[in-house]
Amino acid sequence: GNLIAGTGRNGIAFYNGQSFSSIQIDDSPGHIHSITVDLEGNIWTGGCYTGLSMYDGQNWTLEINECKKFVMAVYAAQNGDIWAGDLDGTYRLHDGAWTECGLGKNTASSFVEDLDHNIWIGGKGLYKFNGSEFETIDSVNYYSSLVCDPEGKIWAGGTGITVFEP
Repeated sequence: GNLIAGTGRNGIAFYNGQSFSSIQIDDSPGHIHSITVDLEGNIWTGGCYTGLSMYDGQNWTLEINECKKFVMAVYAAQNGDIWAGDLDGTYRLHDGAWTECGLGKNTASSFVEDLDHNIWIGGKGLYKFNGSEFETIDSVNYYSSLVCDPEGKIWAGGTGITVFEP
């Protein structure tokens, strides 16, 4: 597969192991901050003033939803849901409809799925979604990056590194 990277000039770059290629997002003045690929191979991007966009291999579609500003994170879950976080909230695309998750402002700067398919959301606090409800893990600290290791531990980076064992 290709390595996909966001650029500082409203596009994405691909590296296939030998050479680079790139594509631009039309009419986008901002930087790409987050990229994910969904189950159908569509590339979703979020960034500063780019909003949330989807590339199907031929065309860009600007997603018209509440997530229009500075998209800090976008994530494609294994069940097909798309998650996005901007300065105003956390959003989920489920069964073709976007909903705001009610977690408040600045709550999603990172997402990860654990081995039990729970979605962890890091930002201003740390939250876990089990498919039907949110659990607050930490409402005080800021988490800018999340990863799930092969043993199922959630590694959370922010002002330090914290490991959660679900």
